[in-house]
Amino acid sequence: MRGERGFMSRLCDNVYQQSVGEPLRDTLLAHGLDLDAPAPARPYRMRHVVSPFAAAPGSQAERVQALTFAAMDDAAAFAARESAGQVPLSITFRAAVQPGDAAFAGRFFPDTVPLARSAADLRAFQVPRPLPLVFDVIEAAVDDGCDHVILTNVDICPLPHFYRAVARFLDLGFDALIINRRTLADASADPSLLPLWCADPGRIHEGYDCFVFSTAAARRFVRNDACVGAGGVMRGLIYDMVATAARMLILTDVHLTCHLGDDKTWTRPDLRDYIDHNWQEAISVLRKVAAAQPDRFADFCAALPDRVRVERDAVEGIRLSRAPGSQGSFPRLDP
Repeated sequence: MRGERGFMSRLCDNVYQQSVGEPLRDTLLAHGLDLDAPAPARPYRMRHVVSPFAAAPGSQAERVQALTFAAMDDAAAFAARESAGQVPLSITFRAAVQPGDAAFAGRFFPDTVPLARSAADLRAFQVPRPLPLVFDVIEAAVDDGCDHVILTNVDICPLPHFYRAVARFLDLGFDALIINRRTLADASADPSLLPLWCADPGRIHEGYDCFVFSTAAARRFVRNDACVGAGGVMRGLIYDMVATAARMLILTDVHLTCHLGDDKTWTRPDLRDYIDHNWQEAISVLRKVAAAQPDRFADFCAALPDRVRVERDAVEGIRLSRAPGSQGSFPRLDP
């Protein structure tokens, strides 16, 4: 099924992507769901993990993080309320931070876990930055105290109904979700204005910045050392989710999270080596998961606007190649 911009709703055997402009109702109906008799609501234990950093006092980065954390609190309070046909949800927060950021994170999160490593421990980058490693953050969130993990950047504000919506998607049989944000005009990060920013539908954004997966799946992921705060950081995680999910949904055009502005500071030329590193880490994951599931990943990488293609090779099993027309920083692939 093709959307108005050519995206395929079914990317591979277990992954579905909402087409741009496609009503969410149609997305769900296309997957055979009976919306007149939806599955009953179930209780979930969700842990939302973020990695705050101590920005300069009074800076926009500090204000945006405070706005995000206020939005998380509001959404958790909404999710905890009982109403007709719903059950209370257990939403907990955890901050996974570098030691120097612990005091700042502690202002917002009683549950703060220190990270033992950063990008600076991996190699010499052109611009040294103590960026967290995404799988260190994920592993800090995974334990027996939660059933599902929600991972976002510290500038992604959940709307009040966010956790409730995630729970309903889980009720309907999806066990892994990627939820693309809505991008708003750059504006004041005063938390008192949050209701207004939640009301703004914004515009769609092509990036992936909110991930939901089960703790059981996370324990089966192929880990990698991609750096948070640089391009390509989540691509290896996406491959892991595709490899482990029974029914995964990528939501491209819903109003569940928002972000002020779209400055894309991570695209600075002097940070390109971080992007190169992250893509190389992603490729290391793809080689492993695609070798085990070549048909799934050949279809997925061909359908997703991706830089890489998985080709079946009669001798080697798989071969990774550059997608036609792909540009920008690129990892080393097979000859």
